[in-house]
Amino acid sequence: MKKTRVARSFYTKRSLPQPVIEHWPADARELRALITAPLAKGELPRVIVGDGQHLRPGLIGERKFDVIRTEKCQRIVSLDRLSGIVRVESGVRWRDLQEVVAERGFSLHRYNLYPSTATIGGLLARRQALPKHLFYGDLRDGCMALSAVSPATDRYRYIPAPRKASGPDLRHLYIGGEGLLGAILDATLVVLKPMPGRLYSFAVEDVAHATKLARQIFAQGVRPSWSHFEGATSTLSMAVHAPASLLYSLDKHLRTYIGADFTLAHQDELAARRQVLEDNHPDRRLASSASRTLAVAFDLTRLAAGIKALGALPAGLEIHNWSAHAALAYLTYESDAQMQAAIKTAVPGALDARPLIDGGAVSWPQWAQSLKTQLDAGRLLATGP
Repeated sequence: MKKTRVARSFYTKRSLPQPVIEHWPADARELRALITAPLAKGELPRVIVGDGQHLRPGLIGERKFDVIRTEKCQRIVSLDRLSGIVRVESGVRWRDLQEVVAERGFSLHRYNLYPSTATIGGLLARRQALPKHLFYGDLRDGCMALSAVSPATDRYRYIPAPRKASGPDLRHLYIGGEGLLGAILDATLVVLKPMPGRLYSFAVEDVAHATKLARQIFAQGVRPSWSHFEGATSTLSMAVHAPASLLYSLDKHLRTYIGADFTLAHQDELAARRQVLEDNHPDRRLASSASRTLAVAFDLTRLAAGIKALGALPAGLEIHNWSAHAALAYLTYESDAQMQAAIKTAVPGALDARPLIDGGAVSWPQWAQSLKTQLDAGRLLATGP
């Protein structure tokens, strides 16, 4: 389906360039057809867009292009109750998936905080600043299987099991691939039975104190479902889901062995807090502060020193995606000039630094150009070298 009247406000609000035409596939089958059918004479290369979370304008190598909007590809293909996996089309939004899974007696509470409006395909396809670490809520770890398509391939399917019979693991051509080589059609994610939860909130002095406390807790073998630091209130929050008996033991353990005071919130308050944090996630392109926000991934041993080295204190600071090894800080500045000055700082311990609204050009290595030539020789996709 083509929609010649482009919803310009969608792109303006997200600081994305305007396409000429929008294509709206109704399901994964139509999405596949739009990627595999050769461009007719006069047709423009295409960019794949869900909510726009994964897209960096600097990736688009064409001055004029069309867009494939995936938001109507939102079917829940299947839910295997025995194996605890759900297969969904790539256009399903994160909040909608949480609600559907909850209605069917399962939960996604063990995953990190993500923007509520982001699509599953976009969350998987976006460039990731942090390497993935097992058992810390990364959506990439929970992706057991996926179907994808490139212009040069009919379909790629990595099945959940048996692993050794499913062929080469090419998932990461598409996971983290930013839509350069093709589109994710559907993904299979791990879901869990709901468990009791606690939200532990620690009042800390600064980032250094929060980091020290988090490392102590991780060292005790505690694996929070998600962790969040808010600079405005100097609060480190950790959500933990486990059987009730273990949670009671953890309450005592934190007080006795960690020696930290905390406030407790239980199931309903925990769910409400998660919803607020995801609705206001700093990684949203729609946020009014997005153009002044810098995302910096740090080695956890250098997190506090790295933020201090950035110079002028940001107007807003949130730290997400904590693990025993690294964390992702979002620093919002009063002005673009302050943010640009921070970008130029050589930050010790920074694994990656990028502005959320990044229009800069991308330099492509030879291997990326070779992959593009093999999987999209006709440049049906406007992204990439």
